Amino acid sequence: MEDSNADDEASRSMDSDIFDMALAMKEKFDKYWDSYSTILAIAVVFDLRYKLNSVKFCYEKLYGDIDVAKAKCCELRGNICDLLKVYGDPSDQSPSLAEHIAKDVDYGDDMDVSKYAT
Repeated sequence: MEDSNADDEASRSMDSDIFDMALAMKEKFDKYWDSYSTILAIAVVFDLRYKLNSVKFCYEKLYGDIDVAKAKCCELRGNICDLLKVYGDPSDQSPSLAEHIAKDVDYGDDMDVSKYAT
């Protein structure tokens, strides 16, 4: 994820130490974000209050591109299905997570994210 805003803000700093520190922090963030964003998104989907559409909503806001958000959601859905294949209990008669995901609720852009913040 390229975010020039952080670079721009850091470059405005008159202190070169702060600039160097901000660049190092941004590099670390970018390095680890892709790995952890999928894990965090899976956790959100497992919480059936949110489901996959809220992750899609956040991806759209984060990346600013609907096509990227859709691609990330497809990748996420595949990862979840893979997890269910590995860890799913075939003797469990309760509705599966995959069935819950299929019943996603469309929150739209007016989703009040603040009510979920702790």
